[in-house]
This record gives sequence, structure tokens and C-alpha cells, in this order.
Amino acid sequence: MEEREGKPRIRLRYASLLLFVSRVYSLVVGLLFTIIATRRLTVEEFGLWNYISVVAGYWLLPLSFIGYWVTRFTARGERTGFTSILMSLILSISIPILFMASSPLIFRQVDIGYLLLILISVKLVVVSLSSPFNWIASGLKPDILAFAYVVFDSFKLLSAYILVAIMRLGLAGVILAVSIGYVSKAILLYVSLRWFITGSINTRMVKRILKGIWIPIYGSIPSIISSLDAIIIVGMTGVTDSLAFVSAVRTVGSPISLSLAISTALYPKLLAEGRLGDVEEAMRLVYMLSIPSSLGIILLAPHILSILRSEYAIASAPLAIYAILQLISIASNIAVTTASGLEKVDLDEYAGFKDYARSRLFKIANMHMISSLMYVGVLTCLLYYQRNLPVSKVNPLLSTTWIWIISVTVSAVFTVVYAYRRLLKGIGRIKAPWPSIIKYILASISMTIPVYALQPRVFYLEIMPLLIGITPAILSGIAVYFAILYLIDPWFRGLISKLISTISRRTGGS
Repeated sequence: MEEREGKPRIRLRYASLLLFVSRVYSLVVGLLFTIIATRRLTVEEFGLWNYISVVAGYWLLPLSFIGYWVTRFTARGERTGFTSILMSLILSISIPILFMASSPLIFRQVDIGYLLLILISVKLVVVSLSSPFNWIASGLKPDILAFAYVVFDSFKLLSAYILVAIMRLGLAGVILAVSIGYVSKAILLYVSLRWFITGSINTRMVKRILKGIWIPIYGSIPSIISSLDAIIIVGMTGVTDSLAFVSAVRTVGSPISLSLAISTALYPKLLAEGRLGDVEEAMRLVYMLSIPSSLGIILLAPHILSILRSEYAIASAPLAIYAILQLISIASNIAVTTASGLEKVDLDEYAGFKDYARSRLFKIANMHMISSLMYVGVLTCLLYYQRNLPVSKVNPLLSTTWIWIISVTVSAVFTVVYAYRRLLKGIGRIKAPWPSIIKYILASISMTIPVYALQPRVFYLEIMPLLIGITPAILSGIAVYFAILYLIDPWFRGLISKLISTISRRTGGS
């Protein structure tokens, strides 16, 4: 029976398992979507797609300011449904209007048609209207998000196949496919959470959100600064091709951090209950997936990059470094989630500006601010002196990718050191599951034998031979990793037993 009054009851392991499965599914389906997009888009269009995504993201930031508090209030047992939807409805009207009005200025250096601007505006409306369901689910029942991810990715892929692969609508088809995915996700979440979306507007909650909105606003500045990398790269190199190579490495390497979706349930769990033991459990689940994923991407880097486009294969070395950096970023994200989830300053309705300024919420924002400034600063300086670098004379596009990797490295190292030395200070002892992590590393090393032995010895230009060629290496690596892990890790054996028990109980009761 659902917990409909008081604080939500969040089953960390159950929600994490569902999110694990859904993100694996999303990883595969998302890759197929990217393949369809990159195979039907030119390198210039692929770069433009990433540029549009960054620009559109700026306009969606006001939604995150509201969602920041809605999720926290929901996890602490407050009724946020109707109020959050009404606030997002207001933004869904104002954001597209302001976007269209400012588009001549935003896209003055980019050749973009009026139809694409209309489609981007439609996407902004759809995302705005669907966002409150995400906020509520994140704080109330994060396991529902697992099903929502599956629906989103499935409809997005199906739409992309029809609109991009068959109808050849190009970039317009890609934008439409993403919008259709958001609509389908919103419908599922509404059906699942409609009991929570009742009542009238809570003016007291609106005042609390507006009172504390400066925290997420300040916290959003680092992401704005970091996202300037696309504009900086295109502006200083003069071509979108350089951004396309960076985006290819980011696209292939970022799925490693998708394992953080496993700890999606950790944040509301900490807000509701505040138990440090849940952090260790979440770390086990996250690294169980991210460590072998990172090593697998390193081993198959040139082949995986070729899936997007054969030209990107030369960026395999930067991708290998980026895969390792993702593990560092995961450690930072877990620390940030823990510090934010255990912060209690917002429990006091009368807390003032000084109280929030002394909180970990503000320290997190400060950390990201410094990190983003370091990232953009290093990137800009190195791009300025790029023409004097030896590698830039051989391959300017690869040179830009290496410059981006160096910038990410500086930012990632600073963030992880600050997070564990400053953010978690005074919280209590958080035990990292080192025995489990060592077992993940050992199982991953064992996985390299079949992956290396079965990977293709030639590079395919056609997509189907390439996929067929790398599939045996991937499947054998997965099988060996989990088989070895099952033999050496009692915790993983217990996890599998509970998973089987849950499936049997549900199928038996149906």
C-alpha cells in the first residue's frame, strides 16, 4: 500500500535495482538514438544539435530553481503537487516567448532556420510542463522514475527511427523525437502520481520557495559558466567540427556516470531519514556498474567512437582519459548528494539569509563555482595558445579535444578534493565500501581477457558490421564480470537472491 501521508517510505535497494535496469536499458536505447542521429546528420549538424541543446538548457534553468525545493519539500512529507504544477505552467508560457524574442541575438553566428526555432520552442513548452512530475517523483517515489526513463527512451527512439531514419527530417526530426519522448514520460508520471496532485495552491510554500530561491539560482551559475564551453570552442576555433569531436567523446564516455541514477533514491532517502549507512549501500551499487563500464569503454574506445562516425575514432586516447575522469566525478557527486541530503537548514521555516549562507547547500554552490571557473579558464587559455601546440599543426580537431580533456581534469580533481575535505567535514564517518570496490576492480580486470580477445581486429565503416563485430566482446565481458563478481562477493550474491525473490513474488502474485 502506498504511503500517502507523512514522509515517503523509500526502499533504497528496490528503487536502485529498478533504476539500474532502466539506465542499462537507457544506455542501449540512447546509443541507438545517437547512432540514428549521427548517421543522418552531418558533422556540422551534429555540432549544431549540441549547440542548440546548450542554449535551450539556459532557458530551462528557472524550472530547476523551483524543482530544487519541490523535491526537498516532497521528500520531507509536504504536499507539493498542485502548487508545483501551477508554477511550472506559468513558466511554460513565458519561457518560449522570451526565447523566440531573443533568438536573433542568440543565433546570430549560426545558420538556423525558423522551423527549427519553432520546434525548439515547442520542446521548451513540453519540458516545462513535464518537469513538476519529475520533481515530485524524485522526492516521493523515485522507483517510478525507472519506468519513466524506459518510456521516455522507447518513444524517443521509435520517433527518431520514423522521423529521422525513414522520413529523413534531419535535425528537425531529432528535436521532435526528443519532445515526443518527454510527452510520453509526463503522461506515465501523471497517471502514477495523480493522487498526489490535488488540492489548491499553497501560498506559504510559494513564499518559502521564493525566499530560498537564491540558493539554486546561485548554484546554477556554475553550470551556465561550464556550458559556455560550446560557445568558447566554436568561437575560438571558428568551426562546429571541433565541438563535434568533443561532443563525441562526451557522448560515449558520459554513460559511465549514468550509474549515478542508481543513487537517485539516496537523496530523498537521506532527506527523509538521514542514515549514513544508506550512503555506503548506494556507493556499492554505483561502482558496481561504473568501474566495469569505464574499463570496457577504454578497451573498445576506437570501435565505440566509430559507431557514431568513423572520423571520431582518432579520439580514442582522449576518451580513455575521460572514462577515468568519470569515476572521479562519480565520487564527487556522491559526496555532494550526501552533504545536500543531510543538510537540515531548510527544516527551519524562519531560517534567514545568514543561516543558508553557512549551510552545506551554499558550500556546494561555492565548490561548483570555483570548479567551473577553473574549467572555463583553463579551456580558454589553452585554446588561445592552441596554434602554438605541435599537435594542432597535425590535427587541429584532435588538439581541441585534448585541450578539453585537460580542462576537465583540472576541474574534476579540484572538485573531488574539496568535496571530501570540506563538504563532508562534521557529518560523521562515512565508510567507503573498499572491499566491494576492490572486488569490482578484480572482476573488471578478469573481464578484459574476453573483451580484448573478441574485439574486432579491423575497423568497419558500416554500422551493422561494426555492431555485430563488437557485440561478442561486450556480451562476454558482461558475463565474465558478473560471474566473477558472483563468486567473490557475498553482498552481490545477496543482491541477486533478493532480486530473484522479488521477481518470483511479483510474478507469482500476478
